[in-house]
Amino acid sequence: MPWLLLLLAGAVALLASRSRRADHADMADAFRLVRNAYQTIEGWARDRGTQIRAAFGLVADPLRPYTPSGPKMSAMSADAWNARKIATLAPQARLKFTAFLAEAQMVARAHGTELAIWWAVRPLEEQLEKFKQGRTAPGMVVTKTIASNHLWGMAVDLVFRSPTGQPLFNGPPGATGYPRWYYREVLPLAARHGLSSLYLRAEIDAPHIELLQGVGAKVAAAASAIRRDFPGLA
Repeated sequence: MPWLLLLLAGAVALLASRSRRADHADMADAFRLVRNAYQTIEGWARDRGTQIRAAFGLVADPLRPYTPSGPKMSAMSADAWNARKIATLAPQARLKFTAFLAEAQMVARAHGTELAIWWAVRPLEEQLEKFKQGRTAPGMVVTKTIASNHLWGMAVDLVFRSPTGQPLFNGPPGATGYPRWYYREVLPLAARHGLSSLYLRAEIDAPHIELLQGVGAKVAAAASAIRRDFPGLA
């Protein structure tokens, strides 16, 4: 009887090994196909990114960080900055994020600070660079997917704003992290406006707020296109 169990275990291991090799071969073929079509993965990202922005009616973001040479956050008020960021989102997301930010900002100001949008739309070219980090580029892994909701203008990342208009990525002035009131008072506001907090849903990425309701088919089709290009990356 033990020999039969060993035989079965060996057969399962062999099949699993073949499956892994097949998956790796499929991914290699996908990379080869894209390289043949675009020469580089960066060329693919530029081409697919242009298609995505056109499909979702996204407006070019002239502000940082999308445009490193663009105006700094200190060049305008927090409200003016946020309004310009929201204007770059997909049309169906703009009103929801406007209403959410109005309430969230009231909470932040009651605590003596301000919130600002850092990333709104993140082009595929930029998302690819983030995806490389911790994999083929130096640094820690900062994202698990290329098909981020930032690509289609359905997400924002919130940071704090210093009194002189500088973006603060680790909480309000003097803090060493996002404060408790942010989790308890700001993030729950997202649901009230039809938005979702990635932190409340999965306990990751506290700055990230996204629109999931009512965007299904179009987003699914765009994400599927990326997955077809690069299986396992999205």
